[in-house]
Amino acid sequence: MDKAINFATIINETIHNYVKERPITDQDVSYKLIADAAEQQFQLVLMGWSNNTRIYHVLFHVEIINDKIWIQEDNTEESLALMLVERGVSKKDIVLGYFSEYHRQHTEYAVA
Repeated sequence: MDKAINFATIINETIHNYVKERPITDQDVSYKLIADAAEQQFQLVLMGWSNNTRIYHVLFHVEIINDKIWIQEDNTEESLALMLVERGVSKKDIVLGYFSEYHRQHTEYAVA
């Protein structure tokens, strides 16, 4: 199987498991998965209304670039990178895009 297709499958499964394991009790707030298979981008958003307050929060944004998983944003209490590693993705195939290249070189993950 092509590496990017495999990564897309793992990312989708990880997102669906994340949503399944964290049900929302407020009926006016929901998770929205935004996925663009052609551009290999995935985003999970929490949105809706709670007590007359608009909720719009990007939980994470992931791209597949040059056969690497780039985590562009991760606003979860758990680490999306660790969730992916638990599903078998090598740390060397994950780039923490929200860090500068200088900072990335001091992590266990890929620089680029």
